Amino acid sequence: CIAGWPPNRFRIHCQIQARARRSKHRAEASISAGTLGGWVCDETDDTTVLLTNNHVISNLDTMPALRRVVQPGRLDGGILPADVIGSLKRHIQVNTVPNVPGPPAPVSAVDAAISTIEEDFTYDVRVLDVPVAFEVQAPAVEMNVQKVGRTTELTTNGSISTINLTLDIGYGPGSTLKGRIQNSFLIRSTDGNPFSDKGDSGSFVLNQVPGELEGTFPVVGLLYADGFDNTGSPITVANDINAVFGALNLTTTCTCIARAIIRAIFGVRSAEVREMRRFLSIKERQIPMFRSRLIQPGRFGRVIEEQITREAARVGKNIGDDEEAFGLLV
Repeated sequence: CIAGWPPNRFRIHCQIQARARRSKHRAEASISAGTLGGWVCDETDDTTVLLTNNHVISNLDTMPALRRVVQPGRLDGGILPADVIGSLKRHIQVNTVPNVPGPPAPVSAVDAAISTIEEDFTYDVRVLDVPVAFEVQAPAVEMNVQKVGRTTELTTNGSISTINLTLDIGYGPGSTLKGRIQNSFLIRSTDGNPFSDKGDSGSFVLNQVPGELEGTFPVVGLLYADGFDNTGSPITVANDINAVFGALNLTTTCTCIARAIIRAIFGVRSAEVREMRRFLSIKERQIPMFRSRLIQPGRFGRVIEEQITREAARVGKNIGDDEEAFGLLV
């Protein structure tokens, strides 16, 4: 079940019976519930979007027309159109075949999709209660992780056991379909209790150690399945967040905020797409240069640079939440 791994050495991993959690905030035709992972920045147009799984809001590529996303999910009482918060924007195809003996499904890079947010919807992170991807890291073996999901809410009993996997995963009611997902890693429970359950698909998996930005935890994965190994121990499966970002052309929300400030200050119009990209690229390269030069004068410069690092996430969130604050800053 893990492509390229010697079965005699990693037999336990090849006997994993993982199942994808029931979709949560799928498109409008599904009576289901799930987890909107968190806020990210779409590099294609510098907009803030919600990241989750393909099987959560695209239903394994079967809903190209019914694209609206409901919060709360319809299984949790959400109704159309009152609770629509956005729509499916883009997804990575998940290849599936009938889950019967025979050849495996074609490999899929990740199980991921993004949703837009309606213009008249106030996307305050305190309302949706989902994390913000201010910083990302690579998953590492023995890293202790946490997540917030629709079903099991906050769990901190996870530890990454294996990385760089390709796994066979059961999808659909009764796992009638199977897919093969690359760029995966395994999370094992540290106390014997499940780290996740049905309805948690789409959750961000975060490091338990704070990152460089004060008050934030780096995102390391996007949860998409759970199950049990051949000893009956619970396991959770997630995609490496860096592979997800690469597949969907995403970046952190800090970039969206920084670009919005640059456009506002220098008057760059969205219509000037090609020129805007070149302009933003130049300004973004100047930011690290500015911070490195701050350090050179000595202690004062280092203090300012450290303050920027500590406060960037908090200031960025406030700017994203408060249009008046954004205007005053500009």
